[in-house]
Amino acid sequence: MCASAIRWAGFREYIYGTSIDHMTGVGWSQIMIPSHEVVERSWSFGTGVKVLGSVGADFTDPLFEWQFQTDASCPKGCKRTMSKGMETCASIKSEENLAFQK
Repeated sequence: MCASAIRWAGFREYIYGTSIDHMTGVGWSQIMIPSHEVVERSWSFGTGVKVLGSVGADFTDPLFEWQFQTDASCPKGCKRTMSKGMETCASIKSEENLAFQK
């Protein structure tokens, strides 16, 4: 989806961190169409797009892992909570704001 939006917007370079393989490996559902294929098949848009993948994946991968792996750390500024029987990471500031409003 990101690659399609980038093509429609006319960007000339597309840089992503987390790969489809990593996303599916940690539990996310994905449309299994790689970015380079979207770019290749959108030739009618004219000038191509340079695709650079897995840039900064060591930073972006953990941001997706916490939702499906209970042993993974929450992103900075969040903590694990239970809501409606589901474990989530909630923003510490959001919880502080809710507590303040009560």
